[in-house]
Amino acid sequence: MFGKLFNKKENDRPLSKEQESITNPETLPFEMLVLTYLENYGIDKFGNITGEKVKLSQKDIEWIELTLKAAGFYSKTFIEELVIEEWNQLKEKIENLTPLTFSKEFVKQYHNTKIEKFAPDYLIERNKKIATAYSYLIITIGKIQGWLDDDGLRTRIESDFRQRTSIKSTISQCTTPFCVISLGCDEMGRYNLVYSVDHRFQEMISENFASTLIRRIYEFTPGEMEPFVRIGSLHNDCIQLFNQLIEKAKTETYHKIIINEKH
Repeated sequence: MFGKLFNKKENDRPLSKEQESITNPETLPFEMLVLTYLENYGIDKFGNITGEKVKLSQKDIEWIELTLKAAGFYSKTFIEELVIEEWNQLKEKIENLTPLTFSKEFVKQYHNTKIEKFAPDYLIERNKKIATAYSYLIITIGKIQGWLDDDGLRTRIESDFRQRTSIKSTISQCTTPFCVISLGCDEMGRYNLVYSVDHRFQEMISENFASTLIRRIYEFTPGEMEPFVRIGSLHNDCIQLFNQLIEKAKTETYHKIIINEKH
């Protein structure tokens, strides 16, 4: 079944027009995965429900697992459940919807946060706490910036990466010349915090403010949240990234530039 789309030894027939139209090598595994889940569910290429769900062989299961990894999913996920749910919802609105059209749109709009709805209650509650901690950290950064003399150091860029279709895991990011803090979500729907600081961190904002920021990161994420806080880099070039995003903000509307007033 699924393996036949890739294994010429099993099926020497040329690819169908439907298969040929999936041309983007970066999204190909994910699109094929979506098509496979729909086929397994009993939906033909025209979008009709055949009522016959596919019984998977061990080889089919192995192909699906390999394609999950190729699509960037490295652990158990609820992608199949999400595919079927969104297919049924969209099919009610678009009667002539086909699996091929749906697969492209699904992959284009996909973000790991969509998986959160299938997560257990305790995970959802922890996600809320991590998201709140991220908000508190942005406030802390703003307060620190208010004491700095340099206009550039008092500037931050807040980015909503859910609006960028090529990003699956980053939700929000705060970028300054001295640090970068991001809120993310993995393929299991678990939120996380990642922080990096510039290699001139203490020189830019003083040893006192540098220590305060690092201390606040862990004060805001105690207990069950602590394993989901990661260090990106302690020797980053945050200035370079900051300048790059300043330029991108001219054309990408999901970047918001904020300049703090001096206290």
